[in-house]
Amino acid sequence: MIETTEHREWIRKCLKKARSSDSRVSDQLEEAVFSSIRIWEQEKLDNASFRARHDSLRKIWRFAQEPDPPIGQIRARLASLPAISRNYLLRRARAIWPKPMLRKPHCDVSAWAKRAPRERLLSRLLATIAEGGIVIPGRRRGESRQSAPRFEPVIMGVARGSGLETPTGGRPSGTDEVGLIAYLAVDWALATGSLPERGRSSEKPFGDLVHHVFDWATDANAEQALRRYWQDVEEGKKRKNQAQPPPRPNS
Repeated sequence: MIETTEHREWIRKCLKKARSSDSRVSDQLEEAVFSSIRIWEQEKLDNASFRARHDSLRKIWRFAQEPDPPIGQIRARLASLPAISRNYLLRRARAIWPKPMLRKPHCDVSAWAKRAPRERLLSRLLATIAEGGIVIPGRRRGESRQSAPRFEPVIMGVARGSGLETPTGGRPSGTDEVGLIAYLAVDWALATGSLPERGRSSEKPFGDLVHHVFDWATDANAEQALRRYWQDVEEGKKRKNQAQPPPRPNS
């Protein structure tokens, strides 16, 4: 991920929610968060699966579909795509973009995105990333989880949840995302001098930071990952207490 001014502003807002306006704390947390994201992304890319590559493009497509698309984040995500995802975009661009682009021997979609006008960027990305789409039926009342039908883009030949999956697909374990939260928790504690406040929602300062970082760095559900993280913290406390010998009685 390439950090932007927008990212820094959101981190400052999270600190203000925690009633911290010290610029030194803000600077320290910003640099620590960006460093943790880079480390986590590198760890994840070392074992990048088809799902991870698919997720990187799917997240950009979803951003471009928002009522007020975060252009800075879209450009940053394009610049940090895995090589295989970049090559997929380039092949698609050469197939459907205007002919002058095809004459450039070293075309780079992310470099084009840095200077492209907003509306052209969004329209071309939506057409380039998705090869079409499928409406996924919602779950009916009485089933395990009720949901409305949704449109799912076909990316790299796969539409999430449609059955058009690759053999290397499947549900992610979530372990990677819990590890990212653990990195962020340490960053928060070192910068602010206080442990993060427990909670899964964006109403809590640390929870808000995690939600924003997940928007920038992963397609995983922040609230679910936070639930797993706090469960791990609680289990760790229990194991630590069980490992301690009982206090000696007074003689």
